[in-house]
Amino acid sequence: MKYLYNKSTDTYLVFQVLYTYSSTEPYQADYIKLIKEYPFVNFIKEEGHIDEVLKVIKTGTTMPGAKYFCFMVDDMVFFKDFDIEDSV
Repeated sequence: MKYLYNKSTDTYLVFQVLYTYSSTEPYQADYIKLIKEYPFVNFIKEEGHIDEVLKVIKTGTTMPGAKYFCFMVDDMVFFKDFDIEDSV
């Protein structure tokens, strides 16, 4: 499992992206670029099964030491730094 570690707070952050695109859409190249650009993110290609969503949720909530789980959608944007501990 890929993750980011915040040394100052001794916190591990796991990012999992469940993504999809149609084979006729031009987005495949964009996802390949994102996957290369963010090597600490776990990208999971959605194949249309609820099992994929459940796996993301189960992995995120059962990791040793996991305190929080956040589920977001693709049009959410973070434009300022934030402290994860202050966000809950």
